[in-house]
Amino acid sequence: MLTEIRLIKDEGNHTTMNGLPFLTDAELGSPQVLDPVTITHVLPQKYPTGTLTFEHTFPETGKFIGIVTVKNAHGQTYVSQFPFSVGQGFGKSIGIYVSMVGVLAAGVFLIWHLGRKQKLIPPKKPV
Repeated sequence: MLTEIRLIKDEGNHTTMNGLPFLTDAELGSPQVLDPVTITHVLPQKYPTGTLTFEHTFPETGKFIGIVTVKNAHGQTYVSQFPFSVGQGFGKSIGIYVSMVGVLAAGVFLIWHLGRKQKLIPPKKPV
């Protein structure tokens, strides 16, 4: 199958789906939309092993969208889009990670506290 790869800069003006940028079919088919924001474009070619290797050095940080288009011999086209960022920290996610560690620590403490056995003191026998 012919496989094409395109990396574009995400300028934040695309439709969103589940909070992530998503290009519509009209945008994907429009060179006027894609060409100005294209960072790199690997033309369609066949990969006989079914595996492709792709390298790109990003000169700047930012948000990007990878688009992989595959066309089979029957004329069917499959498109996969994946948004990603380069050089941007996970500052917005730090609260989630701290919360997860807190919940995990509380769970471990609770299991330890409830799971420990109470020492039974045998009753004293009268002398």
